Amino acid sequence: MSQLGTDWIGSVISATLREQDLIPAFERVLDIAGVEYDRPATVDKLLLDQPLTDEEMEEVGFYLNETLFDLLNEIAPEGTYFGSHPGDGADFGFWEQEEEEDEET
Repeated sequence: MSQLGTDWIGSVISATLREQDLIPAFERVLDIAGVEYDRPATVDKLLLDQPLTDEEMEEVGFYLNETLFDLLNEIAPEGTYFGSHPGDGADFGFWEQEEEEDEET
């Protein structure tokens, strides 16, 4: 699995927190990068607007917040991470990591 180039730094999707919007956008990036992933059947139900049980919604949440985020972080351009924008929780993409300041005592 290789890292994306710096042209990917910035927003992938914004102005939404709906799983129905986020999952396909995140999967498109993985598809473009050639990353394989296993989408649970519950995600297909969600995308078809079929009702989900609480357990199924938990599975969708795990897939989105653990599986997809982990895969996207693995291919993030060097010096970046995948997540929500520090100033806008509804803007997801690849953002430059802030350098930690050395604290001298």
